[in-house]
Amino acid sequence: MNDYNKEKLALEEIKQIHECIYEIGDTLDGKAMSLLSNSSLILTLFGILQINSNLEEQSVLYYIGLGSVIALFLFLVGIVMHMIVPKKYRLAFEATWKGIEKAILHQDEPDVYYQLIANYLSRIQNNKEINLKKDKWLRIATGVFIAIIVLMVSLSICASF
Repeated sequence: MNDYNKEKLALEEIKQIHECIYEIGDTLDGKAMSLLSNSSLILTLFGILQINSNLEEQSVLYYIGLGSVIALFLFLVGIVMHMIVPKKYRLAFEATWKGIEKAILHQDEPDVYYQLIANYLSRIQNNKEINLKKDKWLRIATGVFIAIIVLMVSLSICASF
């Protein structure tokens, strides 16, 4: 295998890793949106069930719990919106004609491969950091989602007495 083939192979592998990092980001966004839609559905069902309960006879603690559910849901909305705001994923080179000329057209073939590989490696690190932050926020959102469910179940049990 000549040197150019090794560089081509390395570049292809790095590009696949780069694409995988993008897909992971999309997956994390999708999971966050699923949490939000599921909590919205559960909150709606909870509200419908509470219409039939005798709300006048509930204690102050019940209303504090109800306010907490609403506050947690709003917090969850904020987390998800923070997560899915488009982040600045970095590309291997500037996606313009000038960027292509600078990165590829005006360089020797081995230099192009080395430069693209180096660019992809630095971008992969940046994009991994973005996904790690998204993962952290997704874990927090999952905890908030579980807290909402536990609180709603507790409130439903209290409302039935």
